[in-house]
Amino acid sequence: MSIDVEPTKLWEIISRPKILEETHPFCQKNEVIRWNRAESIDTILYYNGREMQRNFINWDEGKGYQLLIGHKEMADALVTWTIGESKNHSILTINIVLYIDQSLGHIPKVFRRIIGRVYLIPLMKSYLNSVLSGFKFFCEKGQSVIKNQFGYNQLFSTKSIS
Repeated sequence: MSIDVEPTKLWEIISRPKILEETHPFCQKNEVIRWNRAESIDTILYYNGREMQRNFINWDEGKGYQLLIGHKEMADALVTWTIGESKNHSILTINIVLYIDQSLGHIPKVFRRIIGRVYLIPLMKSYLNSVLSGFKFFCEKGQSVIKNQFGYNQLFSTKSIS
């Protein structure tokens, strides 16, 4: 997503502890366990009550980072945040590799693939668009996002306003 701020400013924002409380439309709470670049760990409490832990594994100062997200020791996905530059604005990219076999291991493999393609991947695309839109809004308007500001996502939120 194109964001009208310099890459250094965007980096300052995305690398800030607890930033998801201001930028993420499905995040109710973003607690820091440890904030130390590639050894950082935090948790996200989503509005639907789901809590996930982010374990940072790579930190490329000024350019992006990589993390595993899941339930404590079990990773559900590998997430890569990258900042690019184009004509005095930034391009923020979030790439997710879902570990469908790991997170849906109790379901027969043929059904996992169907669930992934038909259900999870479309929901994750919508989720990423909302998260990126939240960062764009925060960076360009200087205001925190509100719950479901860019649409509801059944994996991470509730429809109620509060």
